[in-house]
Amino acid sequence: MIAVFGGSGFIGKHLLDSLRNCSEHSLRDIDWREKLQLSNPEIIINLVGKAHDHSGNACENDFYFANFELVKYLFDGFKNSKAGLFIHISSLAAVEEFQSDSPLREDSVCNPISWYGKSKRAAEEWLMEQKLPFDKKLIILRPPMVHGVGDKGNLGLLYKFIAKGIPYPLSAFDNKRSFISTGNLSFFIKQIIENQHLISTGIYNVAD
Repeated sequence: MIAVFGGSGFIGKHLLDSLRNCSEHSLRDIDWREKLQLSNPEIIINLVGKAHDHSGNACENDFYFANFELVKYLFDGFKNSKAGLFIHISSLAAVEEFQSDSPLREDSVCNPISWYGKSKRAAEEWLMEQKLPFDKKLIILRPPMVHGVGDKGNLGLLYKFIAKGIPYPLSAFDNKRSFISTGNLSFFIKQIIENQHLISTGIYNVAD
């Protein structure tokens, strides 16, 4: 059994559609710990987080609460469960958000700028500092911009802009960006689940 937290979000909906033998959980449930124990999962996937502030009303604490503090609660639930694998979805924003002179690696110096990027990096650092029992494993994935049906991020806004037929000076920019589709991100996660004996605890960048 796979327990998915944050399944109501953009990535979560696509992941739930692609996984078998999984159940959706919510930290909003007062008795989420009890429900987690009853479901007796072998794997816990954390997609809980805050990425966008379309209303413009979010503050720094909102990002840190969703992207950092809630991770602590969930990881504690993982340690006290029988689950052997915890997959945490971070973001490439934890490493770099604007530009880099070289391709980003897992060991690149982290330079988050926004509240989102800093809170994601804080969660990564905290998780990697935790001591795991010998029979438990932690995998942190850093996807770049994720695209797919229902995308509400910057790429979706660009699609809408171009769809209006307004010329956009794309050739004026000289930069390269990595993306990942919801299908490929789900594929990576399924491969980790099916081959977890081949992968070690750590942080991994993923992209199309």
